[in-house]
Amino acid sequence: MNLFGLWGEHTSTWLTHEGLVIAHTDRSELEFLCPGTAVKPLNGIDRSEVLMIRDHPDMAPVQWPLRKADFR
Repeated sequence: MNLFGLWGEHTSTWLTHEGLVIAHTDRSELEFLCPGTAVKPLNGIDRSEVLMIRDHPDMAPVQWPLRKADFR
């Protein structure tokens, strides 16, 4: 399974929550949820170091699978 993470352009590091890299399996959905933030493939990152975006506390109100129509 391919994972994509949020990349901090100014910090040149992965964006994290409590030390875990914020990731998702669908690049276009991650770009939709975090517009203006760089999204890159997560290569060489151990799965134990990843927080799936659906598990992020700020994403609790979002229904999965993601329905873009819910954001209009």
